[in-house]
Parts: sequence; C-alpha cells; structure tokens
Amino acid sequence: MKLTTVTNISVDGVMQGLGLADEDRRGGFERGGWALLLVDEETMEYLGGV
Repeated sequence: MKLTTVTNISVDGVMQGLGLADEDRRGGFERGGWALLLVDEETMEYLGGV
C-alpha cells in the first residue's frame, strides 16, 4: 500500500487548516484560509491528483 500526504507546517511547528477563511481557528489562530489565496490552477490540479 502506498500512502501519500500533503502536510503544511510552519517553521515554528504549527499545523493548521488552510482551506477556507474560517477553517480551524482553534488555539486563537486568526488566519484560517491563508494558502488557497496563493495556489494557482496548476498546483490545484496537482493536489487534486494526489
């Protein structure tokens, strides 16, 4: 079995949801949804394939 994961983690070790603007605001984090604003069509196609 092959398992593939795409994990986003900050330099200080924080793993938070990054999709929607109001996603995963636990622990006082105010910046949900930061990554999708930076993703282009080619990247979305790749991530969809993963």
